[in-house]
Amino acid sequence: MYLAKSCAKRHNLKTSDTLMLGSLYYYRAAENSEIADGGEGKATYELSITGPLEVEKKWLNFLLVGAVGYASAEDPPRPTGMLDIKLHKYRPIKSRGDSMLVDELRATIKRDSYNEFIFCMSLVEDPAHAADIFKSYEDYWIIPASRAQAMADALAAALDKAVRQGRATGKHVIDPSVSFDDLVYVCRHESVTYAPRDLHITSTSQVTAEEFASKVFDIAFLKPPRFSPEKEYRFSYMLAANGILVDFIPDKLLLDARLIRQRIL
Repeated sequence: MYLAKSCAKRHNLKTSDTLMLGSLYYYRAAENSEIADGGEGKATYELSITGPLEVEKKWLNFLLVGAVGYASAEDPPRPTGMLDIKLHKYRPIKSRGDSMLVDELRATIKRDSYNEFIFCMSLVEDPAHAADIFKSYEDYWIIPASRAQAMADALAAALDKAVRQGRATGKHVIDPSVSFDDLVYVCRHESVTYAPRDLHITSTSQVTAEEFASKVFDIAFLKPPRFSPEKEYRFSYMLAANGILVDFIPDKLLLDARLIRQRIL
């Protein structure tokens, strides 16, 4: 397997001096219709569960936040960004340990992920497949998929350099009051999941209520099925200081491609 980056010829990592990171907000407004996604990192789900279906209480506590709460051995996940859940109907049957037997649940769930920088590649079996993913790009570069962690580390190093240079030049990437001594880079990389926004879950569904809840929590790595030809493999970056997420000031950032090239190619 390979990771491929479709690009304009002048932006190929092999020869370019810069490589761009864009935020979720940047891609919501991108001019190129092939890469733009107005719903990037946000979604509204219409969830319908028809039972009887056993659902873990920790996920019910997540889905029913503010309306119903159950004692559970595990706390529900706490997503970054905005979560708004409107419960339309909930009919539990009985408790089963750390689960509830549910007869019916209907809810509207709105999610908006915390803004983060992302770098998107495509996971392909054959390097030649990269040429057909984005029609508006005439070039691409590739690395073995086994080098994904090295790519993540190289991007993080280049991002750190950009943040520090921004501080030195007054072109701040983050709030200048944040101390570099407290700064932590939170990186994650994996394939994007493509899933519809409406979901009806029954006892015979391939997608369980728990899997659905985890994907609602993980909205930054979830996209509609119409984007599936991209075969996206995403690198995501957030910054934190003293346990609090730090906002990025710009919506896009040019990194030193030479630093990345030295580590990857």
